[in-house]
Amino acid sequence: METVKYHKQGDVAIVQFHRPTVRNAVNQQMMSELEQLLLEWEQDSQIKIIIFRGDTNAFVSGGDLEEFHQLHTCAEIEPIMKRMGGILERIYQLPVLTIARIEGPAVGGGCEIAMSCDWVVANDHATLGMIQVRLGITTGWGGAVRLMKKVGISTAMKILLSGKRYSAREGMELGMIDFLLGEEDQSFDDPFHDWLQPYTKLSRDLISHYKKLAKRVEKGASSTELFELEAKKCGLFWETEEHRLAVDSFLIRRGR
Repeated sequence: METVKYHKQGDVAIVQFHRPTVRNAVNQQMMSELEQLLLEWEQDSQIKIIIFRGDTNAFVSGGDLEEFHQLHTCAEIEPIMKRMGGILERIYQLPVLTIARIEGPAVGGGCEIAMSCDWVVANDHATLGMIQVRLGITTGWGGAVRLMKKVGISTAMKILLSGKRYSAREGMELGMIDFLLGEEDQSFDDPFHDWLQPYTKLSRDLISHYKKLAKRVEKGASSTELFELEAKKCGLFWETEEHRLAVDSFLIRRGR
């Protein structure tokens, strides 16, 4: 692969967008390589967490305008938009924990990619923004809808219509960022900082359950519809060896 670097460390997959000469802008080759990775992830039952990252110059600067600006009509560009939107929807629906790690600009399409992940993690050098209105266009990859779900409609409308770039701290206040790393974590060379450790210890089944539950809540399912499902799933996890060992360990620490 040329436009993304990919490797696994145990049950954690790390994807680095890699088009440094154009600040990691998305082109059709990158779409093809992401589609190839998605086929692998959807069949890999071992992966629990997928981390998307760029570099210090940019997470992703958006779509490759030099390539896409050769297309002049809706009929030409709409299939490209739908293709990348479909990729982000597949990422959004993955039954594993997805994390965008940002240490530079994530603007336009880059911000749309970040909003397709469960969590956005950033350091003080990160900036985010839905800057599409500055170019006289709207979001094209489903990012507006996901932003509305993440921060609420009113806040999302302000972000979308302002075209503003937000600092990491502003993004945290708005709800775009979930974890803001401190000075000691400014380097992203090692993807396994202390903040990630508790989640790497969870089983894939536990993560998958909450992901699926969240998607049903998003679709409007009520607590009346879902409480029996929660009871059933808890009962199934109750039977597992993992649960029994955890309870035994707890009782020993308590001095049973």
